[in-house]
Amino acid sequence: MLPSSLTDSTHRRRAAVALFAGVALSAMGYTVLVTFLPLVSEDLLGNPRWSGIPSAFGTVGTAFGAAWLSRLILRYGRRASLVLGYLFAAVVIWAVAWREGGASASDLMSAVTTPPTEEERAA
Repeated sequence: MLPSSLTDSTHRRRAAVALFAGVALSAMGYTVLVTFLPLVSEDLLGNPRWSGIPSAFGTVGTAFGAAWLSRLILRYGRRASLVLGYLFAAVVIWAVAWREGGASASDLMSAVTTPPTEEERAA
């Protein structure tokens, strides 16, 4: 049964718009990730044979994260577990960005899509 706050059509519409926007942004992000991750990893690792390794680690990490989050949901409930999962992801992303010197996705994409200079071609 839905809470009384969601039976109002205005609240239901807001919730549906928020859900749609979240799913749409997530799908766009995943599409960009799948497209550019092999290119960026090949550039960073220097060998096309290793370009699938980051995708594999992402898949394994997602599987372990889902198992961990489902265990938390059983123990603490849905809302607290999702908040904890999102906070954990935010801390990990912040730590990786801090370790890499604040490199953003646009910096990494420009490194891949910018054509090499004459000096870089000669090396």
